[in-house]
Amino acid sequence: MASTKQRNRASASSADNDYETRFRQWTYLIPRDHGERGPRQVSDVSFFFKTGWDLLAGSDAGSQQRLIKKLASEEGIFMIKSLTEIMEDNEHDDREVVSVFQHGVSPFFQTISYPEIVSSLVLENYVETIYNFLYGSDGRRGAQVFRFAAQAISLIVVQYDDDEWRSTRTIVLKPCLAVLERMIELNQGALLHQGFIPIIETLSSCADLQKPLLESRRSLNKIRLRLGLGSLIPSATKLQQAPGQTATFKFHHDLPGALSSDGPRHDNDHDQVKDIQILPTFEEINCPRLEYLPFSNATNNHLGGLPALLDRQFRLLREDAIGGLRDAVRRETERLETGSVQLVPAKQRNQERTYVHEDLRLRRWEVDRRKGLQLVADFAQPTAVSQYGELRQEEARNAESP
Repeated sequence: MASTKQRNRASASSADNDYETRFRQWTYLIPRDHGERGPRQVSDVSFFFKTGWDLLAGSDAGSQQRLIKKLASEEGIFMIKSLTEIMEDNEHDDREVVSVFQHGVSPFFQTISYPEIVSSLVLENYVETIYNFLYGSDGRRGAQVFRFAAQAISLIVVQYDDDEWRSTRTIVLKPCLAVLERMIELNQGALLHQGFIPIIETLSSCADLQKPLLESRRSLNKIRLRLGLGSLIPSATKLQQAPGQTATFKFHHDLPGALSSDGPRHDNDHDQVKDIQILPTFEEINCPRLEYLPFSNATNNHLGGLPALLDRQFRLLREDAIGGLRDAVRRETERLETGSVQLVPAKQRNQERTYVHEDLRLRRWEVDRRKGLQLVADFAQPTAVSQYGELRQEEARNAESP
């Protein structure tokens, strides 16, 4: 029994020593004078990332953290920069593009998109450092990196036959899309960068509809929606060709302003948000139709790209700010005019708590440089308060005062 434990300890110690040796050899691939010259050979840079991926894939959590922290250090960032500079070189022929991607870029993408790495709370800041550097200050580096990756993947699709592509796409397309999705998620400026649009179009043409690529298609769809490219989602005709495709249902969506099949809802209903007044108009308050709000599925909205993002944010923010006030005024107007309030379904009803004061009289108004417009008004005491005696009312006022 004791000899078995000793052998296990010896085996574990041997494995640790072997990993330590390989890790040290990996770090020796970083030139000492990296700040000045750095590696010039493409093979050296590719070998660095290929070796790093081999170390990561077969190691424990502690070793993985150590490797990622090294990549996020100054030395590791320099090696990533060396790889991106190789990808920015326009003198590569097609064979070299595919070679650099398969032996350097793809292992790097696999490393930084490894599930245990991305989900680790300990490595969160280190991973974000790598992704933010990959994107660059203005997105130019990120666009160039994935322009190169999209070109390489498209070349691989052309060179490989169907069987070879099916066996290769998991380690080629899936990590690339995972890194692109994460980079766009961390850098909102990518939503405004038009350079990613042709990249998505190229990657879309490389993705098929087979089940092994379900996760890749999910990443691709998320990227499209973030960039406002929902119209590039494969058409329904193409989806019907895929076996086991689930049914989809189409519902009528009432668009804003003149785009609505029933015409504008009121005088403040427009398809362009620049024409919408912030405060509700009289017609808007009394309109029985529901206000237009953007749909969760971007393909059903009337705009795309950056205009769709601005349109969505404006309409949702405006509804949060004045929707409750508009609905409360509408109900009170109905009560004053008819003596009753029409019941509204719970899903359409404003849930905010409102108070209605009777016999309002405006006494004066003034504009203060600091406080803005100020109104002084009188109104009747609420019924519950008016039933108090004078002493109890005084106690209530004293309790409310600071």
